[in-house]
Amino acid sequence: MAHEIHAHMLGDVAMLGRHLEDVAPIGRARLAEMDEGGTGHDCNTLCGALDGLIERWHGRIANLPATYTAQEPVLALHTRLYDIMLEKIGQAADGSQCACASMVTRQSVRTRLQAAQLARAAGSRATAMGILTYAEVACARAAPAVLAAVQTEQAQILWDEGHAADAISVISRVVGGLSERLDIANGGDSDTA
Repeated sequence: MAHEIHAHMLGDVAMLGRHLEDVAPIGRARLAEMDEGGTGHDCNTLCGALDGLIERWHGRIANLPATYTAQEPVLALHTRLYDIMLEKIGQAADGSQCACASMVTRQSVRTRLQAAQLARAAGSRATAMGILTYAEVACARAAPAVLAAVQTEQAQILWDEGHAADAISVISRVVGGLSERLDIANGGDSDTA
């Protein structure tokens, strides 16, 4: 099984290389220009290539046994590759302006969340909480719903460990944070009557 996992990981790295070759003509300078009043076409091209890569990675990991020992090395590799992509996007352009940065951040957090869920299912709750801590830090650049998913998983682990009060406290923070975001999105009008 270890050889299959390693082959899978090498295949994923090769896929990343091929997808990045597709957008190589864009170049760093052009990515930087797109955020200075450009059309964003290059960012869209990069996002399209990365979206295709992410879809293929999801499809490939779905073919692995749904166990922590089988999927964790691949998920850890994907997480690291997402982190490298975020670093490169940030060096090439203002990452906050490029939709790719948001997409890659979301996928990085989702990958960590998936690894944490597998660790929890395998009975490794401390490992799961460690993974979720890193995911929560990455959530600073992600959508509120992504943070809510991470915190909900943290609450599930606390509940599983018998820390019901702590789990309820985390869920209360999740609900409060989402409620606050909804209130902001509605222009601060919290009256529904």
